Parts: sequence; C-alpha cells; structure tokens
Amino acid sequence: MIQPPGVQIFGQLELLERLESGGVHYSHCISIGNPGRGFGRPDTVEPPQLRRHFRKVLRLAFFDVEALDQLGKMRPRRVPGNPTCAG
Repeated sequence: MIQPPGVQIFGQLELLERLESGGVHYSHCISIGNPGRGFGRPDTVEPPQLRRHFRKVLRLAFFDVEALDQLGKMRPRRVPGNPTCAG
C-alpha cells in the first residue's frame, strides 16, 4: 500500500485490473456508481474486490442525469433542480 496523503483516480475496470495484477494503492477507496442494485449494469454494483483490497470503502451512488427522459421508466423521488419530478 502507498502511504498517505495522496489520491489516485481510476475507472472501475482499470482499478479492478490494477488490483488483480498486484498494483500498489492507498488503504481507502471512494467508489462512485449509479444506485439501483439488480438492474444488471456493472456500475450499479460495488465490485467485491474493493472490500478485499481496501481497509475502508465509501460508496457514493447517485443519478448523473441532466434530463428526466434519460431515466426511462425509472423515477427517483427527486431529481435536483427539477421541481416537476415528484415521488
């Protein structure tokens, strides 16, 4: 492990490849993905390898959309900045 302070930034697939190949990394991880376990998309599920390789993992999950039509049939309770979306 690398000693703090510092930051490394990886895409999810790139990070998983690095972990599998034994690449060095910090002790903690911030994982960013979309909410909604079970939708089958890779970015909705936290890879189990993260918990095995890091002391602590902070999982951030949020919708990264600019318009309601990007959500399809799925509707969160509230889309920030859009008062017409009610839950």
